[in-house]
Amino acid sequence: MIKGSCDFFAIDGYTGYLSKTISNFTGCISNSSHSNFPECAGSSSSDPNGFPVGPAGDNDVNWLYSTPVGIRRFLNVITKELYPSIVDIVVTEFGFAEPYEGQGTSLSNILWDLRRADYYQGFLDNILAAIHHDGKYFSDLFAGKNRC
Repeated sequence: MIKGSCDFFAIDGYTGYLSKTISNFTGCISNSSHSNFPECAGSSSSDPNGFPVGPAGDNDVNWLYSTPVGIRRFLNVITKELYPSIVDIVVTEFGFAEPYEGQGTSLSNILWDLRRADYYQGFLDNILAAIHHDGKYFSDLFAGKNRC
C-alpha cells in the first residue's frame, strides 16, 4: 500500500483482548518458523488477576466478550498514533451472540437478550465518547475539517 493512499479505514470491532509479551521475544523476531511469528506477541481474554475481560458471549462463539471500552481505545490508537492522516474511519460491524440463544424454545425467552442490548449500548456509547470527548482530532474529523 502506498503511504497516504487509503480512502478510509474500516474496523470490525467485535471484541477486545489484553496484549501480552511472549517468552523468547528475540527468538521469535529472528525466526520466521516460530509459532508467534510475525506478530511475536500474545493476547489474553483474562486480566492479570484471572478475571475475564468482559461478559462472555455464547459458548459456540468462545472468542467473543463484551468489551465496549476496547473500541474506544482502539479508535484513539488508530487516529492518534497509527494512522493520523486517515480522514475517514468506519466502524463497519460489531455484534454479540447472547449466551445459549440457540437453545431457546420460547419466543419471549429468545427476545429477552439483555446482554446483547447492553453490548450494543456500551459500544455505541464508547464510539460516541471517542468522537466527542477524546480530542480535537475526532471533532475536526466529523465536522468535515482535516480532509484531503
